[in-house]
Amino acid sequence: GQVIDATTKNGIQGVKVNSGNNENIVTNSNGEFTISVIPGQIVLNFSHPNYEERNYTIYNLEKDDNRYKYKSIYDI
Repeated sequence: GQVIDATTKNGIQGVKVNSGNNENIVTNSNGEFTISVIPGQIVLNFSHPNYEERNYTIYNLEKDDNRYKYKSIYDI
């Protein structure tokens, strides 16, 4: 996934992404991240000192080429 600033559309480095599975995921310099999650409904928490903390619910849609495709209920 990728976390971007709503105004500048630039990726945000250093965002902590938590799915509740105790992984320490942090976005890279482009705001990109990879996270391992189980199929189905997952709540991801995004936090960064300079931004408002957010939770997003995503749903597993399908598996293609051994990768799961997800859709957020929010357009992020």
